[in-house]
Amino acid sequence: MIRPKRSTWEIYVKDLSTGDLSTPSTRLTNDNAVADVMPKISVDRTRDDRIHVVYASEIDGRFQIHATSSARSPVSFEPATVLTRSSRGAWQPDAVALDGALHVVWVDFDTGQGDIVYQSIRDGVPSGEARAIAPSPGISRNPTLLHDPDDEALVVVWEEADPDAGFRIEKRRIAID
Repeated sequence: MIRPKRSTWEIYVKDLSTGDLSTPSTRLTNDNAVADVMPKISVDRTRDDRIHVVYASEIDGRFQIHATSSARSPVSFEPATVLTRSSRGAWQPDAVALDGALHVVWVDFDTGQGDIVYQSIRDGVPSGEARAIAPSPGISRNPTLLHDPDDEALVVVWEEADPDAGFRIEKRRIAID
């Protein structure tokens, strides 16, 4: 749940598994960002139901992608890992947690219009360099990441600018690191 507070946007987590809506929310973000937005949550069912959250955080006028995680119980999120240091900003993250790794995609503006970028993280440490999935001269936006268990791969879909048709849907398969 996102709600504004004191002229900033903060991200809170609430455990709804018990069905008790009166349980308190836990503040996830504790930094000096102007806005923490676009949270996505993924649970690693293959590793003790670890909870992962990725989000965009605006600091110094640019959004950057952050990731954090917590054990299922008790819920206590680790300090966030900053995944991007984009000079032009990055946002719209999505994530899949699988086999102890967090796989993340986002829109990154370093190259101009916005490219879809992929990065995996294990134990809070990025694995290798982030890489552009689909460098494009046009605008790419709204990436969604999912795991294809039949193929043991990740699939990312997004909107890609098309000068003749507005936007079209694109899809790429990503081999799991």
